Amino acid sequence: MKKFLLAAALAETLLTGFHPPQLTITEGSGTVVTKSEKKAVKDLQQLVETAEVEEAWAYAPVPQRWHDIGTKTNLIEGEAVTVDNDKDLIQTLVKQYDRLIFYHIHPEKAILKVIKPMLDNPGDSGLTSPEIAYLAQLSAVLPSSNDLANALYISCRYDQKKLYHYKVASLYGITDYQPIKEKVSDFCSEEDDFVFLFSAQFLGESIFKDLNQSKLEENVDSSIASQKSVALLPNKYFTITFTPYSALK
Repeated sequence: MKKFLLAAALAETLLTGFHPPQLTITEGSGTVVTKSEKKAVKDLQQLVETAEVEEAWAYAPVPQRWHDIGTKTNLIEGEAVTVDNDKDLIQTLVKQYDRLIFYHIHPEKAILKVIKPMLDNPGDSGLTSPEIAYLAQLSAVLPSSNDLANALYISCRYDQKKLYHYKVASLYGITDYQPIKEKVSDFCSEEDDFVFLFSAQFLGESIFKDLNQSKLEENVDSSIASQKSVALLPNKYFTITFTPYSALK
């Protein structure tokens, strides 16, 4: 009987296809899922639409392992939502792999919680609540100033001979943001962590001072329509590239 049940289960797997575990939101870090980047992007897209909080992973392309590195989510209504990284786990992974891609999500529901005061009282903005919600989700295609600071921290504080990339999943697609090595070398020379993080955060905020919301909307809309990647928010410290989900299938 057991042999029959095993054979039936095997037959079902062969007929329906193997479905690897999905990326999920977990409490604490350490969960590992083996899955290709292409297939995992679908999980990320679903999590953006359903998750209540941010989550973060370090993806090792070889051997296609997703390590949950998110430890604590911080959501302050009216201000921001962030996720803390497990620095000790990152150190372990850096020793284990030559290349890592750091992913996190900007969940739709979490963003709506952050902007709830604005939605409840649009004030003199001249915008309706749906328009405010749309613009917030549109802005979420960009990494935050805190995301940029974290990317600088990892690039500078961990083994600089290894390869690191940084990506964020939003409602509309995946955005790759990469420090330009020769432009951020001065940050890496700063030994004091407090001064380093303060300077990195300030740099991130300064990049967003030049944000043109209309231009951002135009670029994202054209990228989705053409199903092609597009550069966002030109600056001398980071390359920031958005790719719609339709171009990643």
